[in-house]
Amino acid sequence: MAAHEVARRVGTFSYEGCFVEKDWTRYVPIVASCHEMMRAAAKLADEAREIEKGADTVFRQPHAKDGTRLRKSQLMEKPTD
Repeated sequence: MAAHEVARRVGTFSYEGCFVEKDWTRYVPIVASCHEMMRAAAKLADEAREIEKGADTVFRQPHAKDGTRLRKSQLMEKPTD
């Protein structure tokens, strides 16, 4: 959730830095901080994914040939309806 929230806010700040702020001494740090925020969000998401993989608890929704969604919660299990 933290990674998602940080990434969501990047859009707001990036818009401000790119389209609202006209003074380059203000918009350059804003846009640079957006890049750092997105980097931090990516790291948080990657760490969460590694924890889930280690516990083999990632909920997956593969699809069947006909397009219906299947369900599985372990990597090496057969998907079910």
